[in-house]
Amino acid sequence: MHRRTDPARHSYDDRWPDVYQTHRRRIEAALAPLRVEIEHIGSTSVPGLAAKPIIDIVVVVEDITAEEDYLDPLVTARIRAAGTRTGTPARAHTAREVHVHLYQCGAPREPCSAGSGTT
Repeated sequence: MHRRTDPARHSYDDRWPDVYQTHRRRIEAALAPLRVEIEHIGSTSVPGLAAKPIIDIVVVVEDITAEEDYLDPLVTARIRAAGTRTGTPARAHTAREVHVHLYQCGAPREPCSAGSGTT
């Protein structure tokens, strides 16, 4: 059985916020005109903190069961998407350096303003 190893922690990289912004713009473009929240989360979002060099991005959608509204556009934008179930996060990967986590508005641990006009 092949064991997957986690990448080692790296010193903080000043490029991580730019990598996030680049992927955020791709996600926004792919999901327009949907109202979504997009946030940079995890260790790479904390300036000065050593982290695994993987940018974690949360996208909060109004209805996670309406997969055709967001998964199809993400796939078209060449953001690989994984399946989802109601109430659980889905993951999409833009590249090995980025993980995109999809949550439904109001899901545990995710406050929501996606339907209120905030992006």
